[in-house]
Amino acid sequence: MSDRDLAIIVPVHNELGNIAPFYDRTCAVLDSLSAISWQMVFVNDGSDDGSLERICELRATSASKSSRSREISAITRCCSRDFR
Repeated sequence: MSDRDLAIIVPVHNELGNIAPFYDRTCAVLDSLSAISWQMVFVNDGSDDGSLERICELRATSASKSSRSREISAITRCCSRDFR
């Protein structure tokens, strides 16, 4: 049981090459903090480079990487607005 909960929101747009290194480094830090229960929420903003597929792969394998429970969510924005 943890004392604190933390949600990390990660915006993603064509970041295929950066997702795994970011995830691995972030997990290493968060896993060292035993008093924190955490989840990572990737918000995919229309990537067309395979970013969403990579996030889904991480989600499928995350439970086997750590004895601590991890939750990875992927949200895809279906529309965006130009606020200029």
